[in-house]
Amino acid sequence: MIRKFVYLLPVLYLLSCNRDEIPLSSSLTLQLDYTVDQKNLFIDTSWYINSAGNSFTINHLEYYISGITFIRSAGDNVRISDYFYIDATKAEYASIQIRNIPMGSYESLVLHIGLLPDQNISYALPPTIENSNMAWPG
Repeated sequence: MIRKFVYLLPVLYLLSCNRDEIPLSSSLTLQLDYTVDQKNLFIDTSWYINSAGNSFTINHLEYYISGITFIRSAGDNVRISDYFYIDATKAEYASIQIRNIPMGSYESLVLHIGLLPDQNISYALPPTIENSNMAWPG
């Protein structure tokens, strides 16, 4: 009788769990930091020198991150369909939150700076102020 009860305990526990308590997905926050020649990037306030000896400053830096793919060791990768607009001059874009990542173990992350080809066409993105101010193919 005791043996049957011991086998039944895990089953009873699983049946008693509220389905809402078992997380099916998670989220990840990526912190974005910028460097030039291993020094912090300062927008509009610092001058930098490239490998040819030319000095330059950065006063505008906008881009997209897309094609985020979580790589599993088993080979079944998880691609996130969202894209993220980034404006490096504004503090609210210092990080991005990736939501609804299926639970699991991942060994690496791959992402694309810019838009993927299927998104990089005229009128493919919603007409937000950010999207409208970016340059698009004609």
